[in-house]
Amino acid sequence: MHWFVTQRAKACDRVLFSLAKGNVVSNLSAFDLVIFGGTGDLAIRKLLPALYYIHRDGAMPAGARIFGVGFSRALPQEEYIAKVKAGCQKFVDAAHFNEQDWATFAARLHYVRVNTAQAEDFQKLSDALADGAVSDAIRIFYLSTASDVFSAICDGLGAVNLISHTTRVVLEKPLGHNYESNDVINAGVATLFDESQVY
Repeated sequence: MHWFVTQRAKACDRVLFSLAKGNVVSNLSAFDLVIFGGTGDLAIRKLLPALYYIHRDGAMPAGARIFGVGFSRALPQEEYIAKVKAGCQKFVDAAHFNEQDWATFAARLHYVRVNTAQAEDFQKLSDALADGAVSDAIRIFYLSTASDVFSAICDGLGAVNLISHTTRVVLEKPLGHNYESNDVINAGVATLFDESQVY
């Protein structure tokens, strides 16, 4: 399992590197990473432990923030951080996990509940992102969810003006269950994001 996490860390690193080489910025001095499905199995087992590795290795900018977005219920901030910590302790090699690195990584973590059918929840996310935001920082929306809600998430982000030239979106595969559903998802995302913004 630790091998899979380190491979995911390398993959995350490549995504962040690619984002930094875009036309908007030449490097990532700060960014917001918003993980839809932030309490889900993929996020807890692989994505967040991989981000811990990147942080531990000193490759994450000082101004980087990580927002976990959950769908089912509101979690107190401390409960979400405890859930992520438990995942990191389980899926990060014990030799690479320590309380000092964890404390500085945990300081980056935030939790927001969003019901994709409720416009006001996207506004709450927008307000959370605005609090302490760095001007013109890259904002990455990582959709670690079932692909059938990708369009609803993108529509919700667009409705509260969270999509701009500094926004990127990462779509976790597979996209749909056949060619037709794949095309529908791509078309929905393309109405809001330029191809260069989609990873």
